[in-house]
This record gives sequence, C-alpha cells and structure tokens, in this order.
Amino acid sequence: MKRQNSVKLNILKRILGRKMVVITDHIKNEYYYGSVESIVDENNVNVKSFNGENKKVSIFDLRSPSVEYP
Repeated sequence: MKRQNSVKLNILKRILGRKMVVITDHIKNEYYYGSVESIVDENNVNVKSFNGENKKVSIFDLRSPSVEYP
C-alpha cells in the first residue's frame, strides 16, 4: 500500500507549477484556470487561481487545458 501511495505522489509531482483547469461544477460545466502550487496528499493539491486565491482541490476535479475547456 505504501508503495502505491509513493508512486501516486511521484506522478502528482509532474503537474507542479503547471496551468490546469479546475472544475467547480460538473453539471453546469463551470471551471477556472489555476496553477498547481503544492501537493497536499495523494488525492488533493493546492491550486492558485489567476486572481490570487489558493484553494485545496481534489485531483478528480483537475483537467489539462484543452479545446473542451477554452
């Protein structure tokens, strides 16, 4: 189990500092862009939005910028 967590954390390190889409409402398709500041644990990261707010965000609400999220 411990090995699995360390592998997941190593994968999360790849997104540190990257611009990501944070989905706030999956039904209404509401989201904002932010930069991943730090890893909280294997399921959460701290994201700094472009208006300066820091928020704890689930990794399941993160997406890479794409055509779907202009």
